[in-house]
Amino acid sequence: MQEGRNKQLLLLLATITSSIGATAIAMAERDSPSTLEPTLMRIPLAKVALPPRGVHHRQRGLAEKGEIILRDVYQDVAYTGVIGIGTPPREFTVIFDTGSSDLWVPSALCKVCGHRNKYNSDSSSTFKRDGGRFEITYMGGPVSGYLAEDTVTLGGYAVRNQTFAQITNPLGLGTSYLGGGYDGVLGLGFDEISVANTVTPFHNLIQQQGKALPEPVFAFYLGGEGAGLGELTVGGTDPSHYLGQLHWVPLEEPPGYWAVGLDRVHLGAQDSQSKAHLAVMDSGASLIIGPKRDVDAIAEGLGATATNRIYTVDCGKRKTMPTIEFVVDGQPYALNADDYVIEDGPLCLLGLQGDEHMSAQWILGDVFLRKYYSAYDYKNKRVGLALATKGS
Repeated sequence: MQEGRNKQLLLLLATITSSIGATAIAMAERDSPSTLEPTLMRIPLAKVALPPRGVHHRQRGLAEKGEIILRDVYQDVAYTGVIGIGTPPREFTVIFDTGSSDLWVPSALCKVCGHRNKYNSDSSSTFKRDGGRFEITYMGGPVSGYLAEDTVTLGGYAVRNQTFAQITNPLGLGTSYLGGGYDGVLGLGFDEISVANTVTPFHNLIQQQGKALPEPVFAFYLGGEGAGLGELTVGGTDPSHYLGQLHWVPLEEPPGYWAVGLDRVHLGAQDSQSKAHLAVMDSGASLIIGPKRDVDAIAEGLGATATNRIYTVDCGKRKTMPTIEFVVDGQPYALNADDYVIEDGPLCLLGLQGDEHMSAQWILGDVFLRKYYSAYDYKNKRVGLALATKGS
């Protein structure tokens, strides 16, 4: 049975790490951006267990202004929340992903998408036909469909004429999609990496509702174990969720990603000698991903055992494991074993994964972002990091 759970987790990790209310609409249509007072939008991120979809009970729905509940798909693997598409809005559970820039959800025409919410253009008065083909490739293969335009409800604001993809073939995601607890993905990267070559939902939000936003900034506080509720803010940051001041770091090439320069990586007192000097902040990645050579060296230093594409460690040795430290812009960001080890019953998984590509850089996913509050400044092209508070 444990082997089966490991295979299920492996499939889910492979999928997600391959980065991957009605009243709100009424309010947005009534008030133009020029008449709205600047408002920091607070989107609660509730870290709770996700039961099977058939018995799932949502504590709050899309109709409550400015509230999207984020849930972890599999323990600490991925966080999801509810958005709306169409008029009246249809609810969709999506992964908020800073590592991509497209919005996609399953189409009502999809015959292999399982029992989940699907977009039906006939049910929306604001639907506009596009018809262009859409295809994005994951580790298991392509996910495809076609493009459309409609109103997207995000955190209490209506983003009009947003291009998104209706998926008719999700088979590239494998069996993990059928039981993954999410409908689609909402990308929070820049326009440059949009597969559909479209303006992203957040960019459109700034253009349409810019005067209502204090800042063109969004920020993640992920509620890890013992950390209470999490929060995604759009329009600024919430200082109650981090300690001290944010350390702002300018973005590096390539354009389109939330990528910052990486000085070095340490395992305890040892320098990993990593030749990769770029770190991408990726809320859609469950783990920390790095060049395979570097990750293998760290895993060996921790006494981890490689099984397929994941590493396991002795749960009893967690207290003696050294820290893993990422130095960004001269500032050290350390993770201890409680941060980078994921416990799954009697098994402990190392929250790192190797990338065999020659040009592989570091991707700092949720294992890192649970420890450190992260802010994303769209206008000034920079990322802010600070130690997240606990229990708030």
